[in-house]
Amino acid sequence: MGILTRRELITQGIQTLALAAVTKLNAQPTDIRTQLLSLVAEAENRCDILRNRLRACEEGGEDIAMPDSSLALGELFCRFSRSDAENKDLAEPALLSMRYILSMLDEEIKSVNRTLNHEAAYPKIPKWTTLGVTWRNGRFWSGNQPVFLCGLNWDATLANRNPSVFHRLGFTLADGMFRGNMNPNGSFDDAGWLAGDGAYMQRMSNTGIPVDCLLGDEPPEWMFGKYPSLRSPGYGNGDDYVLEDPMDIKYRHEFIDHFTPLYDKNRSFFAVDLANEPAFQGTSDILMELWRDWLRAKYGELEKLSNAWGVTIGDWKEIKDHPAALVPKSGIWWERGNVDFSQPGMRGKLYDWCAFNNERIGAYFKDLSDRLHAKDSHVATHVKVMMGSYFMGSVEPRGWTMNLSYHTYGIDQEYISKACSLLGGDLDLMDLSHVANPNRRFGSVPYICGWLDAGMSADFLKSLQPEKPFHNSEFHVTDDDTAPGDEEDAKAHIELALWLAHLHGMSAHLLWYWGRNADGSIAGQGAGWFKGSALQQPWMMHGYVRTNLNLRRFVRPVSSFAQLPRQVKLLYSEASAIQDVHYLDVLRDAYEALNFLGVPIGFLTEKQLAESGAHTDTRLIVAPNAQYSQDTTAPRLREAIGKGVTVCAIGKDCFKREPTGVLRQSHQLEGTEYLDISSPQRYHPQFERMMRGAGVVCEIRVLDERGEPAWGVEGRTTVDGGRRYAYLVNLMRETQTVFPTLPKGDKSFQDIITGKRYEDKIRLNPRQLILWEY
Repeated sequence: MGILTRRELITQGIQTLALAAVTKLNAQPTDIRTQLLSLVAEAENRCDILRNRLRACEEGGEDIAMPDSSLALGELFCRFSRSDAENKDLAEPALLSMRYILSMLDEEIKSVNRTLNHEAAYPKIPKWTTLGVTWRNGRFWSGNQPVFLCGLNWDATLANRNPSVFHRLGFTLADGMFRGNMNPNGSFDDAGWLAGDGAYMQRMSNTGIPVDCLLGDEPPEWMFGKYPSLRSPGYGNGDDYVLEDPMDIKYRHEFIDHFTPLYDKNRSFFAVDLANEPAFQGTSDILMELWRDWLRAKYGELEKLSNAWGVTIGDWKEIKDHPAALVPKSGIWWERGNVDFSQPGMRGKLYDWCAFNNERIGAYFKDLSDRLHAKDSHVATHVKVMMGSYFMGSVEPRGWTMNLSYHTYGIDQEYISKACSLLGGDLDLMDLSHVANPNRRFGSVPYICGWLDAGMSADFLKSLQPEKPFHNSEFHVTDDDTAPGDEEDAKAHIELALWLAHLHGMSAHLLWYWGRNADGSIAGQGAGWFKGSALQQPWMMHGYVRTNLNLRRFVRPVSSFAQLPRQVKLLYSEASAIQDVHYLDVLRDAYEALNFLGVPIGFLTEKQLAESGAHTDTRLIVAPNAQYSQDTTAPRLREAIGKGVTVCAIGKDCFKREPTGVLRQSHQLEGTEYLDISSPQRYHPQFERMMRGAGVVCEIRVLDERGEPAWGVEGRTTVDGGRRYAYLVNLMRETQTVFPTLPKGDKSFQDIITGKRYEDKIRLNPRQLILWEY
């Protein structure tokens, strides 16, 4: 069985000659459609050869999961390209796709030949059952095995129409919707649900695929005609109705109570995403009355409110609006009204509005989560929050200057993380290698990828609720409406993005992409938006599916890195995030500097500090220019200092003001080391010195050729099941020579992903990651 037959060798030679003929054809100015269909036919022949040989490998006891994922990808893109041949906007990019597919299949055929000839062996990929997964200790579990969940965002066509291909690609999670129709008479359309979403859920149950459903609880159209007070354009991102309207509350409760048991009948019902990119900043008469009630409860008297805001308010009814409302006539959800902080009372008004908005939206999500759990205690809940906006400072990704943060949206991740089963978010980790000068938001130097947002967000969420897994339900690794770039770079980028995100705590994700229908045609958004989708870049999908399978092999050590105790913590102040975009700038800079010092980075919120003080494992707290702080923060930090915790404040104005902007008489914190606001590179050696003085245990130091901590190389160590692991990854655009030092003085390192051995020093190429046991 291992030796190729003469007939097989002849067939392989014929296929090689055919490929040469196709290549020659491509060099001629022939019709693109004809060229493309010829390439598709050739690839389909290669698929047949590979399929037969992999069957022989499987019969011989080989685990063919890895090469079969490539075969499934080849089959998929053959179908896609046959559809693209009929679309002039897609045919030319599809030529690139099919050339890559042919090259990929050639390599897999060579690999299977070596395996059949006993010259190599395929890696063993654990076979996971993800239907009915549970979650505990910060991870997802299938029985006693930790697992990662992965799938595609936007549509469920691939899972629904091609479940076997879906499985062969290594996907373990499907996208879906939680929705149902209420009729004008108050009844529900169960028959329509059973024929549509119910049938999909049942099919996923039958094929062993869990489904993450986006909650579609918006009122039916007929209700807006019957209850005009429901309508409020711009109330929230995609929610043009008043959440607090009694009829909306009644509707969503009845909707959830009715349909949750129907979904629960399907074993595939895994989780409900309570909102897509929520951003609540609209207004209504009901909302303004609720805000006035909130202010009455907080201040009691108008005089106290006037003192807090620094402006005289003679009547509660004078409060008719809030400072973060949508720009009139704009209708674009990310645009806010200008906040003129020179106006009397504006700081206090903004803070109180944002604090109220956070509470009421947090309560809304808690109500949804509790309601679902009351009907199905097994379903997981989460919210797809735009985490890139959460830490955005004075510069926006498109280069816009920001003077107001996005903390006007009503999104308090600390509240939401407690209310929901899972930590949720919408993160991107974009390729920056072809961006000559990435703007300051992506870091202090031009990195190879946008790791900063993703790392901060995951570490922040895992600091809030370390016992809960993090589900990134919209994982962006490629730009929309951008032509496919360099194949090798795109493939390497998505591989790095997956490794980095999982090492920082991502346990489940849905990859963002513009989808295709079952026949391969694009799914409704047009060729312009589809350009650059993962489903137009087989090289990217190839890296994606293979990396997900590799992550299966190392799920235990990889998932353990995110569960490490965090001895170094950044102080997170929601009040400062609301009032000062430059607080967020310094927070990002401090995180960037700490990231390259060999320890996991934690966050300590003012609320956590007030409720339980500094955690017992905390050795160093960095307060990054938090000028607006709660009254409890300074006393709690003094307590921590008294217990031996080192506290560092960046900026001499830390803790200078109350959340509403009122100046404190005294704000200097004795026993605190103050640093001037500077750059990450200046903080870097200062933080390392403080870590040593604070007794921070750092098992790995990654040194450059000067013997200094290597900038741009992230390194961590962990222990899992009594076995010790370490990883290094180069986030710079240049190759770096580094010398990792470990407690035992190890000088030899073998990458358990590739099997390559390194001695003493390691030359790390851009994007290169190595993982080893020591």
